[in-house]
Order: sequence, then C-alpha cells, then structure tokens
Amino acid sequence: MRAITISGYSGCGKSYTSKLLSGELGLPYLCAGDVFRRFAHEAGSELVKYAETAPTEIDEQVNEAILEAYRNGDVVIDSRIGGFLCPDSIKIWLKCSEEEAARRIVYRNSLKGITTSEDVVLTQVRERNRNTRARLMGRYGFDLNYLNVYDLVIDNERLPPEKTLSLALFFVRMVNED
Repeated sequence: MRAITISGYSGCGKSYTSKLLSGELGLPYLCAGDVFRRFAHEAGSELVKYAETAPTEIDEQVNEAILEAYRNGDVVIDSRIGGFLCPDSIKIWLKCSEEEAARRIVYRNSLKGITTSEDVVLTQVRERNRNTRARLMGRYGFDLNYLNVYDLVIDNERLPPEKTLSLALFFVRMVNED
C-alpha cells in the first residue's frame, strides 16, 4: 500500500483521523506535529512561539522523518505538508472553520482536565495557522491553502470523527483497488 498523508490546519481532526485510519488499516502512524513538539519542548519554548522562530534545520529534520516514512510506504503520516512532500502518497486534506477547530481543541483540553476559553483558543488557532502558513510559504513555497495537490478534501465541519474516518477509509480502499 502507498503511504497515506492526512493534512490540515490545527483542530481539523488530522491526528485523530490519522490514528484511527492507522488502526483500521493496521499501518504504523507518524505524527509530524509530535516530532515538532518534541523539538519545541527540548528548546524550552511554547509551541506557538517556536513555530514562529524554529530554525530551518528543525523543519528539515521533521521533513526528513516524514520522507523516510514515505519512502518506506505502508504508513499513515499526519503532517500539514505531507501532500506537498509526498507526491505519490494518497493525499487527504481535512478542513473545518477556525471557530470549529477552537471548539474541538477546547473540548479535547477539557478531556485532559484543562480549562480553556474558546475565545483564547480561537486567537491561538488563528495565530498558529497564520504563522505556520507564512513559515512554510517562506521556506518552501508551499501554500497550505492550495488544495489541488490533494486527492481528497473532506470538509468535516459538521461530521463526527467516525464519519470523517469512514470517508477517508472508503477513499483509501477505492484507490488501492487499482
């Protein structure tokens, strides 16, 4: 099976969907965000601030981890730029509004016992998305809003996670029948 990349902005459900898809297909899972967060933690930096100032070599190390997994195939890769880096993968983009993303993040935080304001999270989501898009455009020329590189775009604004998974799983199975 070809590598599968799941991409999207913060709070769109890419990690959750990637993990579920990985489990359904019995494939390993790689989360580029986890790799990036580890570097931020090691630098003693808050994620949003680190995303603004991360040295180019950090992005390159994260990208190399993605590319290594991609070359090996048989993997689900959770990465905002997976569709750009992995051209022959099955490329899926998930999207929802920033307001919905903020609601999801507040809910996810509440499950961890973290109380956050939806307004504060919405501001963080907007800032993070803006900074990430600018950084990737500046460094690589990747415009995250250019969705034509993706094989499937799922607007999951009003879909429960199980339905997003069902759509992604159906598409992956259809593509792999060829």
